Amino acid sequence: MTFGNNEAIVQVAYIDRSNYLKYKGKRVYVSGSVMLANCGLYELGIDFTYVGGSFICCFNKLTTLKGCPSFVGGTFDCSNNNLNSLQFYPEEINGEFDCYSNPITDVNHIPSYYDKIHKRCGQ
Repeated sequence: MTFGNNEAIVQVAYIDRSNYLKYKGKRVYVSGSVMLANCGLYELGIDFTYVGGSFICCFNKLTTLKGCPSFVGGTFDCSNNNLNSLQFYPEEINGEFDCYSNPITDVNHIPSYYDKIHKRCGQ
C-alpha cells in the first residue's frame, strides 16, 4: 500500500480491530493506543504519524513495519510476525520495545536507541 504525504491527517482516540477498516489507507494521528494484535495482517495498511499510547501489532503476519508511527508514547510490540528487518520502526519509543520471534536477518535497521530501552528481540 502506498501512502501520499499530502493526504490530510485524521485524528482519532484509538485504533483496534473494531475500527481498523474505517482508517485503512489513511494517515492517522492517534492520541491513545493502537491495539492490532492477532488480526491476521500482512501489512499495517494505515500510515500512522503519531501514537500517544502503546502500539501493539504482535501475532500477525507482518513482513514490513511500513506505516509505523515516528513516535510511540508507550510500548511498541511487533513480536511474533514475519519481519526480517526493522526498517520503518518508530524513531522514538517511550516504553518497551518487543520484536521477539521474528526472522530478522537485516541488521542495518536496528534502532539507534536499541540498547537504551528494555528490549526482547531474537528467536
